[in-house]
Amino acid sequence: MVARKLKTAVIGLKEHCLLLLEAANASEYYEIAAAADKDTHLAEKTGKEFGCSAYDDFRQLIIQNDLDCLLVGAGLH
Repeated sequence: MVARKLKTAVIGLKEHCLLLLEAANASEYYEIAAAADKDTHLAEKTGKEFGCSAYDDFRQLIIQNDLDCLLVGAGLH
C-alpha cells in the first residue's frame, strides 16, 4: 500500500516521453500534476488527457507546482 503518491510533472512531450508519462500514470506511485511543451496545442491536449495542468513554458511549470518528481523528455542542449 502506498502512503502517498509522488506529485509528478513532465517536460517535453515527444513520443518517448509520452510513454514514460503513460507508465507513470498507470502506476499507483505517481500523481500527474502538470505537463509542459513548447507546442501549446500538444501541452493542452496532454493536460486534458491526463487531467493535469498544461504549460508552454517549463519554468512556469516548475515555479507554480510543488513537485516530488520531474520527468524530462526534452532534448539535451
